[in-house]
Amino acid sequence: MLKNVMKKKLNKKGFTLAELLVVVAILAILVAVSIPIFTSQISNAREATDLANIRAAKAAAASKYLGEETSGTFYYDAEAGELKADKTGITAYGQSSTNVSGATGDPTGKVLKVTIANTDGEVTMEWVTP
Repeated sequence: MLKNVMKKKLNKKGFTLAELLVVVAILAILVAVSIPIFTSQISNAREATDLANIRAAKAAAASKYLGEETSGTFYYDAEAGELKADKTGITAYGQSSTNVSGATGDPTGKVLKVTIANTDGEVTMEWVTP
């Protein structure tokens, strides 16, 4: 009988409760540290995307003014990369929760309204609802 008890102790497999708790605690600490970093990076990416769309809209406006000598109010379609006369059919692409320099207003869920002045080609932009 003593021999059977010794075999059971030598063939013991698995983890103890203390070992499992240590692993769970380490994972919880790693998750708690990574979530704020991840959300910060998402916010930075959204701001960078909105800034890139503002630059692209300004380039499209400059091209339209120089090529066609057209002025007026247009709406930038980010998917097509072009200026349109009206905002119908343009889906909202503004993602940032803060005002990005280059356009006025809150960009969240909005599109860019681009105004080209007829005298000197000055371009102004603002975020408007689609």
